[in-house]
Amino acid sequence: ESPLLAEATARSPAACAPLCLRDVACAGFDWAPSVAWGGGVCRLRRRPPVAHFVPLPAAVAGGREETAGVVRLKRRLLLVHNHPPHLGFGSDRRLLALAQALVDSRFHLLFVGADAAGKAGRSQGRAQLLSIGVELVSAISEVELTQLATKHDVSVVILTLWFWGASASMPARYLRMLRTSLPHLKIVVMTDDVHHLRQRGLEARAASTRGVALRTGAEAEEMKEEELSHYYHADHVLTISDVDRGSILQSLRPGRRIHPRRFSTLRHVFGEAPHFPLASAPPFRDRRNALFVGNMNNPTNVDGFTWFA
Repeated sequence: ESPLLAEATARSPAACAPLCLRDVACAGFDWAPSVAWGGGVCRLRRRPPVAHFVPLPAAVAGGREETAGVVRLKRRLLLVHNHPPHLGFGSDRRLLALAQALVDSRFHLLFVGADAAGKAGRSQGRAQLLSIGVELVSAISEVELTQLATKHDVSVVILTLWFWGASASMPARYLRMLRTSLPHLKIVVMTDDVHHLRQRGLEARAASTRGVALRTGAEAEEMKEEELSHYYHADHVLTISDVDRGSILQSLRPGRRIHPRRFSTLRHVFGEAPHFPLASAPPFRDRRNALFVGNMNNPTNVDGFTWFA
């Protein structure tokens, strides 16, 4: 059902993948074989409308999920992050992919983030946002953000949840003011982790490494209470995997429930072409071993590597 982006001849369906990966507007492809010459045609498909690609706050009516009416009428969104996107951070590249999807779906997007002068990666991230027509706003207070949302008559505010910055998380800083001052707004929290589980692993590792008994889970429990509260008070939550969504739902304290429809999975999607022709790769059964990709300064990299080992 996705609209057609382009067509190209190719010798096999495997040759379609690099064509799609090189085009940021491509969301997928299908293949039509040609008896005449033995190859076929790749039909590259555009990203579907944002209501299907990333179900932003949705109204559930009669069992069907559809974009809320206010989002249809007001096509202005605020995306709020700790800093302008840093091309060296996987989570920020995911953020850029979301921004591109929103612009492709004809939303007018404003990006709010603290200025990070002198950081080349962040400068490149700013340039990438500007190149697709996104307006950039430097760090502002809670009141100023509310005024900005009012001035531009936005329908949705997307707050990233990231505990590893130098200041409070974006939901901790802005969610309460937005919810109480502009109750008609739809608020989306975008997360790339189940942060309290990561913190619990950090504390356990620190305790075992130092050989001392630390406050077992104390900081993780504080983080858990804040993290789950942000999800609970948001209209919608974007997780990085279905597993994370399940972990969040299972972590809720008794008496609190969040409907699963208030979650959507937005995975990492990058547009780089593969470094080798897919058609020349040997079949899976003829391959051996594994290549682990990670910077290893994230403790979950160590957990993943250990699991494979």
